[in-house]
Amino acid sequence: MKYIITALLIVPFFSCTTNDVIPPDIIPKKKMETILWQLIQSDAYASAEITKDSSKNAINERIKLYQEVFVLNKVSKEDFKKSYQFYLGHPDIAKVMFDSVAARATRQKADAYRPKVKEAPIKMFDSVTARANRQKADTNSPKVKEALFKKK
Repeated sequence: MKYIITALLIVPFFSCTTNDVIPPDIIPKKKMETILWQLIQSDAYASAEITKDSSKNAINERIKLYQEVFVLNKVSKEDFKKSYQFYLGHPDIAKVMFDSVAARATRQKADAYRPKVKEAPIKMFDSVTARANRQKADTNSPKVKEALFKKK
């Protein structure tokens, strides 16, 4: 009876450990988040392009774009699938990752609709105009007029 009570007390203690440890053969969270974002972007691009050109096969275009994302991130399709399954099996980690991707999309959408701030035009220094203005100002003074119109 002592052993059963001891086992019942010890088992919950070890089962409450955090499961946030990602195995080394799984793509890290940050990189996986980047890959997911790029896959979503490539999917949106493919959808937009296919509506313009009906001669393209939608599935083949998406596969090509996905493969480019994997090559860009130096990840194989199999590694991605394995990592994706791992994250789906750990919803506490996946939720944070998917929320981050969703927040990134929201920020990008907000930036796209934000009005652009118009900058004030840069005034260039024009030496000819400055010299003319200076001469005009100089010729209006009584001493300069006297010197200019003084006969020799």
